[in-house]
Amino acid sequence: MKSLLIFVVVVGLLGFGANGAYGWYTSQTQQPASDHSQKVAFTVTTGESSTEIGDDLYSKGLIRSREVWTVYLKLNNLAPSFQAGDYSLDRHMTMEQVAAALQHAQTDQITFTIPEGYTIDRTARKWEAAGHGKAQDYLDAANPANWQSFDFVAQRPKVAGRADNLEGYLLPETYSLNKGATAKDLVQAQLEQFRKVLTADLRAKVQASGQTVDTIVILASMVDREVQSDPNRAIVCGIYYNRLEIHNALDVDATVLYALGRTSGAQSLSLEDLKVDSPYNTYRYPGLPPGPISNPGKAALNACVTPLQRDQKYIFYFADCAGHTHFAHTNGEFDALKRQYGVVGDGC
Repeated sequence: MKSLLIFVVVVGLLGFGANGAYGWYTSQTQQPASDHSQKVAFTVTTGESSTEIGDDLYSKGLIRSREVWTVYLKLNNLAPSFQAGDYSLDRHMTMEQVAAALQHAQTDQITFTIPEGYTIDRTARKWEAAGHGKAQDYLDAANPANWQSFDFVAQRPKVAGRADNLEGYLLPETYSLNKGATAKDLVQAQLEQFRKVLTADLRAKVQASGQTVDTIVILASMVDREVQSDPNRAIVCGIYYNRLEIHNALDVDATVLYALGRTSGAQSLSLEDLKVDSPYNTYRYPGLPPGPISNPGKAALNACVTPLQRDQKYIFYFADCAGHTHFAHTNGEFDALKRQYGVVGDGC
């Protein structure tokens, strides 16, 4: 390497003198390879040598000289700093700028959005529809046996009739994943995000409320299937607490839909639907369902830790034709409000 450097300097000295050699070297490193801007996709592979990188840069018109590239890297000890990955370079960049850019790989990424209240099955179908993999791959990746290192997964209670999956704990969010990410990568990102949301402060509030993390998740999973705005989430969760406190049936339509394997159509539930024999049917079985019925977001989880207006003793709620949620204390008040405002899906 030293001999190459001497060769370059000697050639410069012979041709231009000392000042000319320095000027020539500077021009090779500090002047853009082209006078015109043009984006070029460039990839550095794992294990690729700096010489190979230089050859590729030169062939794509991104540097002015392969020899000066080698000298420049040696003088500045830059080769060890290069990162494998994908880059968007420009022919109007200088050699110095190119070398600096190659130290910060920009991996191509995809974004995948999971709305609040999505079930595992619905997320799996969306994963496949987006072309990222098979729905079954996501379902397989969401096996609790694979994720026992997360304490909230390991501590999930084993309850008769409960689906053995991660329903409730796969936090809905918009995730940025490396291109080519697997369903397992998505599940891991969701669990890690749930762990971030479940802060020490939130855990303390859950304990102080007399609930467990799992019961909060179950309550929040119903909330996010029934209402989608604040402060309604916290008021509706308070209504669930009120119903449980007086040993009233929860009567949550979304739990019936879950038992039927559906994610929509609450307005079209029939009397026969409400009789479905499933522990998730809160019209037929008292208390909480055996497990979550969806994957709730951060807002619903917080709403069920700190429910609102419990002192109002509301027992009923419904959404009107304009999408506004109303609350009532008695059946009579509930029916009067429905006649006044109309019920979404019933003649609206």
